[in-house]
Amino acid sequence: MAQGEVVLTEARGRVDIARPVETRMRRIAGVVGAAALVAGVAGFVAWRPSVIGFPDAALFFVCAASLTAGAICLSFAAWGGEWVVSFEAASGTVRQELRTFGNLAVVDGFVFEDLGGLCAVRDRTEAGDEAYRLFMVEADNGRPLHLGDFGDEATMRRAAQAINTVHPGLKVG
Repeated sequence: MAQGEVVLTEARGRVDIARPVETRMRRIAGVVGAAALVAGVAGFVAWRPSVIGFPDAALFFVCAASLTAGAICLSFAAWGGEWVVSFEAASGTVRQELRTFGNLAVVDGFVFEDLGGLCAVRDRTEAGDEAYRLFMVEADNGRPLHLGDFGDEATMRRAAQAINTVHPGLKVG
């Protein structure tokens, strides 16, 4: 499970907990994208293919595909993405979303009545560092809704207090 900084923003009746999509995948996409761009440009510069003859046309197509794939990978690495859990007081809903490439994909949506209280678990990361994981529990089947990973207890408690302003009565257990 990736652990990153958690950003809290409070607006009128809304709290968002955001965490970036795993950085390792973004780094890999950046390296692959840069390599593909270099290969595509090198193909155009070194061999100067034309679109007339078949071997040259095939090389032209491969170089263009390499440039396209490189641009896609680099845009993913640069733009990134984030998991966002939003608490909206006006509608009484909790939404877990994945925002990436400018698009918005709703993963889960719950109303406050479908969720129990907040649950905090003290855990360790793979590196051995202390981590605090904040959950809400679905009332029907007990499935946890993961809200975020926090590096220290104070940050986790601030997140719980911000959530509590949107949905009073929730306590960290």
